[in-house]
Amino acid sequence: MTAPKNDPQQPVIQAKELRVEYRINREWLTAVNGVDLAINPLKIHGLVGESGSGKSTLALAMMNYMADNAR
Repeated sequence: MTAPKNDPQQPVIQAKELRVEYRINREWLTAVNGVDLAINPLKIHGLVGESGSGKSTLALAMMNYMADNAR
């Protein structure tokens, strides 16, 4: 078995207009809003931001691994 070869011009994963909200006390609070991101193979990527800026939320949402109170 061989792994498929990745096209270095095509993203491995991408998001367009990504938005994540959490339901807190009957209210929806926006944690990430309008993010466009593409991760290409053979490239080094970094995500930088202040504490609480949504870096972990963005990463979890892109892997479709969000909390029960998130959409």
